[in-house]
This record gives sequence, structure tokens and C-alpha cells, in this order.
Amino acid sequence: MPEIVLYRLRPAWRFYLPVLIAGGSISWIFLNTEGGAAFILTLLTTLLLIAILRYRHLYLVTEQRLIQQTGLIAKLTNEIKHGQVHGIRVEQSIFERILMMGTIVLVSAAEDEAKVVFKGIANPQRLKEDIVAIPI
Repeated sequence: MPEIVLYRLRPAWRFYLPVLIAGGSISWIFLNTEGGAAFILTLLTTLLLIAILRYRHLYLVTEQRLIQQTGLIAKLTNEIKHGQVHGIRVEQSIFERILMMGTIVLVSAAEDEAKVVFKGIANPQRLKEDIVAIPI
């Protein structure tokens, strides 16, 4: 029987707000010095960079496992079965709390070093509660 995916997540767009602000600032400088074409090119490059950074990360919550995949071409995958989860931690800076996003760290009972990390997730506290509620 195929495994059912309960959540398919990527970092929230707002997780990349600092990159957007930096790229927007550089674009603004180009607008005032080089003209409109440089402004548009810089802004489009910034948006493409954010899309690439965002789509590098995929987080899956299935009925059996928690999976973290990183990479576009080469892939790194970490996973923990629900029954092996030793602890779930939600981390949020002040900035992340304002934007209602954060990081979920799932630690395996098998090894204290084995963990799955979901970075930049929208509403991380709700996701944590949903993960805890999944029957083992």
C-alpha cells in the first residue's frame, strides 16, 4: 500500500524576506544610477535566486515518516519514522514570530545526532501539534 503524504512543505516565501530586501536595495541603487533595464534585471535575478533557494528544500510529513530533502540536482535526504521521534522542538526568532514562521527540529530516538530540520515553515507550532497527533 502506498504511503500517504499528509503535508508537502517548502520554506515560506517570507523566509527569504532579507534576500528580497537586499536585492531590492541593490535594484534601487541601479535604478538611480544605471537606469530601468539594470533595475529590472537585478530585481528579476533576486526573484530567481529566491525561487532557487526555496525549491532546494522539500519537507514531507507522511503517515509513517518525516522527510527532509535538500538540493536541486544532487539530493540529500534525512528521514525519521514517527515511532523513532524522540523530541520535537520549534525555534522562532523575534523576526520569525512576527512573520508567523519558524524552524521545526525533529530528533530521532535512535541517535541523538540524527535529526530532521524543517526551516522557514509557516505556522510551525500548528504543524508540530499536527505531527504529535499522528498515530504511531
